[in-house]
Amino acid sequence: MTVSFVDCSADLLPSLREFLARVYRPGYILCRDERLFHWQFGEATNGDGSAYHLKLALLDDQTVGCLGYVPVDVSLRGRIVPGVWLINWMVDPLQRQLGLGPLLMREVTGEFVVALNVGPNKDARDILSRMGWTDFGELARYVCVLDVQAAGKLTRTGKLQWPAVAARLEKGHPVITTLVTSFGDDATQLWEAVWGRSAGTYRSAEFLNRRYAEHPTFKYRLHELRQKGRLRGLAVLRVEQVKDVSIRVGRILEFVSFPDVEEYLLQGVLDDALSQGVAVVDFFCSSRSMSEVMTQHGFLPGEDEAAAQLPTLFQPIDWKRQSIPFMAYLRNAPDALEVNDWYVTKGDGDQDRPN
Repeated sequence: MTVSFVDCSADLLPSLREFLARVYRPGYILCRDERLFHWQFGEATNGDGSAYHLKLALLDDQTVGCLGYVPVDVSLRGRIVPGVWLINWMVDPLQRQLGLGPLLMREVTGEFVVALNVGPNKDARDILSRMGWTDFGELARYVCVLDVQAAGKLTRTGKLQWPAVAARLEKGHPVITTLVTSFGDDATQLWEAVWGRSAGTYRSAEFLNRRYAEHPTFKYRLHELRQKGRLRGLAVLRVEQVKDVSIRVGRILEFVSFPDVEEYLLQGVLDDALSQGVAVVDFFCSSRSMSEVMTQHGFLPGEDEAAAQLPTLFQPIDWKRQSIPFMAYLRNAPDALEVNDWYVTKGDGDQDRPN
């Protein structure tokens, strides 16, 4: 019995797909959607298309484990370092006694200064903690209900008790947002000005456009707010049709804005959501600095009794997971251990993904 760890090459794709179908489910989307697979895992840095951003554990040439990764630039208080988001960490349940999961993780994390993971389940969270990862807890969730009656269909009881919250802006407010098909280079400057001294994926225009404008499956709604031609805020919204229920929900994936126009950007996103027939909008974000603008403009914290009536998963509605944990491996960048303000959203990793 021989165990080896290798980069996933094209000739290993049949073995990988058989593994994914077996440990996830038959018909798993990364087995059947070629465009999504190539967008997600790209090509390795050799550039010849022979390998993907996937590390495999092979047992006698059969795939028994995998760890996908998304290389990104990571901002650490203005310093940019090579980082990676880890996704699709899975080992065949029959082979877990071999300790392949931690070995796969070490194979990948050693290649980057910072490694990040969002959404690990309880078992994965325990393993990563024992491996020296920093646990930053759950991303804060903010929830805004635009149609109480419709949103009630998403609850366990079929009815929603929702309090009166902050009034929306008056129609005709002086700053409006526009929908764009992609972000310009000034999105990079906006990110640096707003979030450049905190930590998180470096959201350059290139990153934002690849992540959202070029997604092969989802259609994201890209918002810009400009004053006298200058970009002052941007946001990304996805409208999601709830499975088996005739309700739409809105997921805010990005919100980057100068403080003086935050309320106008947020109102523009909510107006757009209303125009798309959305009943509920939510936003997951690790930075607590988002709390004030959200709660002042109609959003409730996810832990609020009213907001907790609504699920977080809609494909289909699922109550088993109500939170999104965030963890980071920072031992290759000791100065990062002092960073507490991270900008991490549901748009990071693979949390906003097709089923």
